[in-house]
Amino acid sequence: MKSEKLGLSRVGHGVRAVESEAVLRQLADTRIPLEVCLSSNLALGLYHSLADHPIRRVREAGCLITLGTDDPPFFETDIAGEYSKAIEALRETGRAITYDAIGAAFCDDATKARLRSTHAPNTSA
Repeated sequence: MKSEKLGLSRVGHGVRAVESEAVLRQLADTRIPLEVCLSSNLALGLYHSLADHPIRRVREAGCLITLGTDDPPFFETDIAGEYSKAIEALRETGRAITYDAIGAAFCDDATKARLRSTHAPNTSA
């Protein structure tokens, strides 16, 4: 696989992967996370509106998504704002988004397990 040749562990600003079904499939199969910065994509005109943004298509293809803020002062955002946009676009809970992002975190497996136990999508806490 090309991701193995490139040594990818994640892809920043990877939403344009939607332009290739093969790339989407490979990212989903290998669980290589895509860092998505919605406010940045919108502010830079990559997509005209949240409704036009492909985050939902990327997610439905089975890709792992993490949220980022890119340059918070410049794009006038923070992680709460990115979560708000993602929840609207994906129609899922912030807890579900966080749970998946934990898998992509740069921390040890024990820390991931502890975080997952408190952020599982089906819990009410």
